Amino acid sequence: MGDRAVLIVSELATNAICRTRSSEPGHTFHVTVNMDTHGVRTEVRTLASRTRGTLPHAIKPEDLLAEHGRGLSLVEQLATTWGTLAPRHHGVYAHLTWDNS
Repeated sequence: MGDRAVLIVSELATNAICRTRSSEPGHTFHVTVNMDTHGVRTEVRTLASRTRGTLPHAIKPEDLLAEHGRGLSLVEQLATTWGTLAPRHHGVYAHLTWDNS
């Protein structure tokens, strides 16, 4: 699948655990990965964010050596496109297009 795609899936799943109600006892989140000759699309469907009214967004980390806070910034840099599944669903998607040159 490629190192970039694996890192994107890992960061989105980690974000689901750290930032949403999906990590609470008895709850889950769902990861879907579809790959074809053009690239890979990942969706991570979660329960609502722990912070009411917020959507996932990338922030510029203030401290590049900090242990947390760079996940969606990495996704933004590595993915061809990414965004939220809102308003119909809670979660995020990322699409990585293969360089077929």
